[in-house]
Amino acid sequence: GGVAVDVEVEDQADLILRFDGGAAGSFTVSAVSVGNPNSIRLAIDGADLGVDWHQQEPDLYLERRPEGTLLRQRGTDDLAAGDTLSFLPKGHPQGYLDAFRNIMAATWRDITDGAANAPTFADGLRGIRLVEAAVRSAKERRTVEI
Repeated sequence: GGVAVDVEVEDQADLILRFDGGAAGSFTVSAVSVGNPNSIRLAIDGADLGVDWHQQEPDLYLERRPEGTLLRQRGTDDLAAGDTLSFLPKGHPQGYLDAFRNIMAATWRDITDGAANAPTFADGLRGIRLVEAAVRSAKERRTVEI
């Protein structure tokens, strides 16, 4: 009973980043990662330490060091007093909904007391410029500076 509609989207985007201070990074966005709906995976690597976190198991993270890997689990008392980023105790889903909650809470603080913590138009514009640069880089097959 429906109507088929062709939608052209990119299945995956891979970005290689170089930051002002010289740090390098990479970023993958994929619409074809079967079995990982709305999945967020973070890996941060340094010379002496690496950390892996997966939103679908939010209470666990891997800490990687040259001498070995340690699986860490968040405890029930790990929320710092006044923490405004992670507000749910262990065992609750984190990440996706927290992002919306935190943006709305920061916006409300801006409105009520001028705290100036909410994303600005300039922040949104910076995000749009990143996406546009990634699309231009792929189309022109070259590095694009932002």
